[in-house]
Amino acid sequence: MTYDHLVKLIRRQIAATPNGVAMRHKVGAEWQGITYGEMGRKIDAIASWLIDTGVAPGDRVALFGPNTPWWSIADLAVMAAGAVTVPIYATNTPDQAEHIVRDAGATIAFVGGPGQYANLSGVRGPSGPLTSIVAFDAGIALDLTDSCSLS
Repeated sequence: MTYDHLVKLIRRQIAATPNGVAMRHKVGAEWQGITYGEMGRKIDAIASWLIDTGVAPGDRVALFGPNTPWWSIADLAVMAAGAVTVPIYATNTPDQAEHIVRDAGATIAFVGGPGQYANLSGVRGPSGPLTSIVAFDAGIALDLTDSCSLS
């Protein structure tokens, strides 16, 4: 039996059913769908950005946030770029998150909310290995010198 890489399987599904609903998430009181085509475009855009910023195969990228479609999309984009996802529980303390980032050697992190963003302050800039932080939540107040929103 042969096994395909997860990104290859997702790409096959995107090609087969681009208008099919891949994921649903709650926005206010409503559930909204994300089609395979939308998901594929987001994966490609994020993977391209990762490669353009210098992420090479085998590099580590941290994902620090709750389970959301954006977490999954970022994870697939990291894999598509050939990098390695370093997951950090959304509830980890600043010390735990910093240890994981330093130990893994991650240089880029995706964060889910303001708490996770603040918890990485000790590993940003001159005090740590992170060169960029990308926020899933566009409402987070970011230091735009090293951070941006996923949107």
